Formats: sequence, structure tokens, C-alpha cells
Amino acid sequence: MTRLIDCTVSDLISVARGCYQRSLLRGESNWSGSDLRGRAREYSAHYRDSRSGLIDRLRARGYRVEVSRGERGRREVEIRPCLTAAECAEVLA
Repeated sequence: MTRLIDCTVSDLISVARGCYQRSLLRGESNWSGSDLRGRAREYSAHYRDSRSGLIDRLRARGYRVEVSRGERGRREVEIRPCLTAAECAEVLA
């Protein structure tokens, strides 16, 4: 589940590299990778690296990204822009 706070998918699409990362931002794919099917499941480590790279690039662009566990252990990602210089410094640290 992707929760966007004070930003839109169109703000973030430029950070995404490829269809899979765009589908994560739109909330169409699970952040855990549990929805991978067929041959894609065999490459789950590559998809994991892709998710991690997307989070790193979002943080480098000044977005605060928080990954947590929701109901029934489902991975939830909350994305919001940094509001202060102190928040941005904390994200980039």
C-alpha cells in the first residue's frame, strides 16, 4: 500500500525507472513483492533491489519515505515531502 501525503503520483513519476516502480507509486503493486507471478517471481531479488533503489532516489530528492507494517503484516509505504531543512538533513543522513 502506498500512501502519498501532500504530493501526487505525477510529482513522483520522474523518480521511477520503469513500469514496476511506477506501479508501486500508483499502488498497483505490493511493496513486499508478493504479487509477482511466473518468471517474475524467479527474479524477486532484482525486484527487491528495484524497490530499495526507488526509496533511495525518493529520499535523495527530498522526500520522507517511511516503511512500516500494517494490518496482517502488510508492508505500507508513506511518502511525503520534507517540510523543513532539519527534516531533509535527517532523511539524507
